[in-house]
Amino acid sequence: MVDKWSRMYAYRSIADWALDGSPVPPPQTVKVLWLDRMRQAAGSTAFVETGTLAGTTSAMMSFCDGLAVHTIEIDERQFVRAKEKLAERPNVTQHLGNSAVILPELVPTLPDRTLFWLDAHCSGDHTGQAETKSVLTQEVALLTTDLTREFVLVLDDARSFNGRAGYPHLDDLLASLRGLSDTYDARTGHDAVTYAPKSVWAAFDAAQYSVNSAPFLA
Repeated sequence: MVDKWSRMYAYRSIADWALDGSPVPPPQTVKVLWLDRMRQAAGSTAFVETGTLAGTTSAMMSFCDGLAVHTIEIDERQFVRAKEKLAERPNVTQHLGNSAVILPELVPTLPDRTLFWLDAHCSGDHTGQAETKSVLTQEVALLTTDLTREFVLVLDDARSFNGRAGYPHLDDLLASLRGLSDTYDARTGHDAVTYAPKSVWAAFDAAQYSVNSAPFLA
């Protein structure tokens, strides 16, 4: 169970963001709420994060019952730092290395409709970096190879999708994703691009979701 101070901070961050006019980027709590909504809509039993950093997102998602959480970090300092935070979360598995290398080994072991949070990029001296600032294009190419797996992809930091430093251009990315299959759709929102089967979007649109139902706020 999340302690009361963490819950109070989370609710406050959501309220402040809404009162400020929902600026971009939203606070992490809002992003994790979006992930939880997609998890529920898809019925995901596994969650994969690329770019662990401090481990906060994986820690919050680990409160979802029955959810296996995997998180990948290229920087050993951040990996060790996150290990302390995640040590008491038995359903979290940490992976040290480049997500473009680890994902091809991990993906075959995952169930269908796994939820992916693609957030591996360099954000300054305190974060790790592969050959390019972002490996997002490589990650997306791998995860859309077999769409029968019905993976759900949430690509963070859409505001940075400008065609430079390893990032795709947002318009090109959306056109590419939407052209892959007529059974999938891509949407933007909360500084992210979410790519999911249309059946998942139908469940998402029909659901009555309450902030109070989020496991990490329970």
